[in-house]
Amino acid sequence: MKRFYYWLLPRYWWFMLYYKQWFRNNTNGIKGFAEQYLSHLLEETLLKSKILRQLNERLKDRKQRLEQEKITRQQLATIAADEYDTTRRKLTKERLYLFLILFGESYLTYILMQIFTGRTQNIIDGTLKFALAFIITAIIIVIVEELIRQFMLLFVHKDEKKKGSIPALVLFFLLTLAVEYMTYNFAQVRARDFEGGAGDGAAGMALTLLSMLLPFAGGWLAYSFAKDFGPYRNTKRLRSIEKELSKIEQQLKSNKEEEEHYFLMRCSDRYAVIHEMIIYKCNYDNKHGFPEENLQGHFCETREAFLNKAREEYQKRIQSPGLIPEVLGKASSNGVHPKALISNV
Repeated sequence: MKRFYYWLLPRYWWFMLYYKQWFRNNTNGIKGFAEQYLSHLLEETLLKSKILRQLNERLKDRKQRLEQEKITRQQLATIAADEYDTTRRKLTKERLYLFLILFGESYLTYILMQIFTGRTQNIIDGTLKFALAFIITAIIIVIVEELIRQFMLLFVHKDEKKKGSIPALVLFFLLTLAVEYMTYNFAQVRARDFEGGAGDGAAGMALTLLSMLLPFAGGWLAYSFAKDFGPYRNTKRLRSIEKELSKIEQQLKSNKEEEEHYFLMRCSDRYAVIHEMIIYKCNYDNKHGFPEENLQGHFCETREAFLNKAREEYQKRIQSPGLIPEVLGKASSNGVHPKALISNV
């Protein structure tokens, strides 16, 4: 009903209807009304401040974690800014080529499995065989990749922190020899099936050579990809952290400005109502022969004095979190709902 009468009644009548107790107080009516409005102002602005400050605390925690992660990642290998795009394109190409090699070698292995186990009778059987061929090919490429890595660490990149191992090099060299020996023999079987006879024709030799070289090509690509991917991923993450830190700084600044803007806006709105009350109360006192209320020295005397008093009380409560309302929407100590306070002018 209060909102209904707010739009229906003339302004003076509305004041007389809802604030008549302050009109009847001849000596402290305006001061009491101003103190009540100052209390309402503090409740609504502190609730807004609490929300923004809680958001700022979460942002600051996130910022601290990101800064710690940034320090940690800066100690790892990174890519120079002028090489970042080139490295990204290089990794994209290597990923594509590696997939094609995996697919091609897996297909050759799949054909070999068809020879030994018989032709595929259905889609499920064919899918399982190709998946097994893909896994076998991936394992072979991993073995060759590790052989290349150990060799490079021992004889090429000697200054790197990570050192190669001679026993590991010998182990993977022997594994690679075994893999290549089996690949050669199986490739001969595939060539004989493909060509017929001894399988020593040009096509058969080409398939055999291809089967033996593809694991080396895949291993080298996998090694090159892994060598660049770590620094690239680290650099990409550092860039992402920088962007997020910049957004957090902007959000913190925006929240601070929003808090200040909201406080000044509500102060202006509240004092406008207090100023109306001063005019109506003076008219009321003159009409009924009462002396005008003395406002000298009180914060409601001028807009600047009200703003200074409101800011002083606001800062005092900000520095004492226990004075800030706990939950938006909780009834205040004088029984007035904060949402109602925002719209009771």
